[in-house]
Amino acid sequence: MSNNASISLHPALENLKERLSSPRLKAASTISTYLATSARFLSGLGKDREPTDSDFRRYFIRRRRQGISERTLRKEFFCLKKLAIANNWPWPFGPDDTPYPEDEAQSHPLLPEQVEQLIKARAKLSKGERFYLAVATTWPVCREELSRIKKRDYDGETFIIHTVRHGKVAKHLIPDVLKPIFADYRPKEHSPSALSIMFRRICAKARLEHRKGYGWHSIRYALNNVLKEISLPENRLSSSHPFLHLWELKPTARNGSLP
Repeated sequence: MSNNASISLHPALENLKERLSSPRLKAASTISTYLATSARFLSGLGKDREPTDSDFRRYFIRRRRQGISERTLRKEFFCLKKLAIANNWPWPFGPDDTPYPEDEAQSHPLLPEQVEQLIKARAKLSKGERFYLAVATTWPVCREELSRIKKRDYDGETFIIHTVRHGKVAKHLIPDVLKPIFADYRPKEHSPSALSIMFRRICAKARLEHRKGYGWHSIRYALNNVLKEISLPENRLSSSHPFLHLWELKPTARNGSLP
């Protein structure tokens, strides 16, 4: 929200802000998003009125009529759940009520050879495209987790992934073969939609047809399908990793193909 003074006027928002700020401080963008969504919900309620089950349901119905995507509604669902928890309000919904993005239902995994095709074209990619492709083909991450990567999340040896679920972090050792790629790029602010556009560019440069349902999640599914359980003894990637060895091969400078 642009007007911080207005946030402090509603006690429910103050309670939410306090919860998001302690004991572990959430990112400023996360706090802003949660407060903006909650303020939108509360705009039709009185200061001291506790929302009813119907108030929550009518909010989602109204937002859907406004043309909001199921993916956005899913995010707002968790924002309002946090608002309810922060104010000790009953939350009337269970896991089965969570909005389900249609594009996830229609998503398709890539075949292992298609993921290899993307990696083999890495000489044609920009530093940023190469960085995100390296991360996505090494660890099973989703698009949202890719968008959260900041330069402070890695040094010369370790890399932290801010997971979508419960805001947890996962710390990994950076494989030696990927260290030059990490050192060569400073992550910038990317929205999830911008990363989707980037994925399409990578497919085009690799001459991989981008079909409906393809995205970063397609790499994630392929990685999980090929390697059902990635072994990380002492936080080190297993030698059985299906794609990491491809980054060791040197592409030719002319067309990015592998010898």
